[in-house]
Amino acid sequence: MEDTSERIILNQQRKSEADYYVYLLHLASYKYATAFAGQKKVLDYGCGTGYGAQILSTVAESVIAIDISNDAIIYAQNNYKSSNAKFLKVDDGKLPFEDNAFDLITSFQVIEHFYDTKQYLSEINRVLKPNGLFLLTTPDRETRLFSFQKPWNYYHIIEYSIKTLKNELSRYFDDIKILKIGGGEQLVKQEVNRRKFTKLVTLPFTLIIYPEPVRKFFLGILKKIYYSKPKVLTEDNEILKCTVDDVIINQEITNYTDLMAICKK
Repeated sequence: MEDTSERIILNQQRKSEADYYVYLLHLASYKYATAFAGQKKVLDYGCGTGYGAQILSTVAESVIAIDISNDAIIYAQNNYKSSNAKFLKVDDGKLPFEDNAFDLITSFQVIEHFYDTKQYLSEINRVLKPNGLFLLTTPDRETRLFSFQKPWNYYHIIEYSIKTLKNELSRYFDDIKILKIGGGEQLVKQEVNRRKFTKLVTLPFTLIIYPEPVRKFFLGILKKIYYSKPKVLTEDNEILKCTVDDVIINQEITNYTDLMAICKK
């Protein structure tokens, strides 16, 4: 199965600074979520290859991890066997669970992939117990895009700022806290510079005036070019000195790239 920044396979050699950065942010997000998962019934929505569900299962009563990718679910079932974790393939739409089924729902780097978030968020709200928590993460568009620009990530449909993310979530949740995800300059600097460069390079075909097929066509070409070139970090790369413990998640941090929302039903 292909290992990209959209679907991470642990223990594979990271291909670039960006891949390694995303890898650390994913791990840190799940590590952060374990503080809320103790002896709880957890749903991991968009589990990818399953490493995050395995992390949650070390403290949770039970974890059900779901993804739309059959390949990802098969990989997770083969590599993350746990007595209290179950991996299921689901289709877009209504979730196959009863109302009020989970104490905690995690959905990391998922919301930006939906054209219409209405069903995604309403279904999460439906299966979350009263007083339950919903944790999501997503890139912060203000570190990635001009206001008049669509996402330059081929797989992203919409990206959110702190304000727009809170507005979207407030349709379904009353108690919302938005945190920032980042770290010290050594960890974040290369990713911030990459984002500044990429938003300029891709601007000609990511303007909001262009139809979606135009954006996808040109980004598809760039994606093929990017992944056609081998990218392997050398051992002397400074970012490899950083670990998951260097990732910071709070409201005050100034060096950040992504957002975490904590929503209470």
